[in-house]
Amino acid sequence: MVETLTTLWVNFARQGKPAPSWNPVSSPDVLDYARIAYDGLHPGQGLLKERIEFWDSLQSRFKKTSDKDEL
Repeated sequence: MVETLTTLWVNFARQGKPAPSWNPVSSPDVLDYARIAYDGLHPGQGLLKERIEFWDSLQSRFKKTSDKDEL
């Protein structure tokens, strides 16, 4: 694990990409990620999507409607 993380950091510092198969975020709708495991990187998509949608929904529900202080 230490070797994997060290390699990822060195690659990122040198090339701007932690791994050759690394894909940068292209849009908020495409939630690609890489799971770092003892046997290497494993690509995935949609990590904790339900949680992200929940927190995004709170922003619209509790959006401040005015700058006036109600207290």
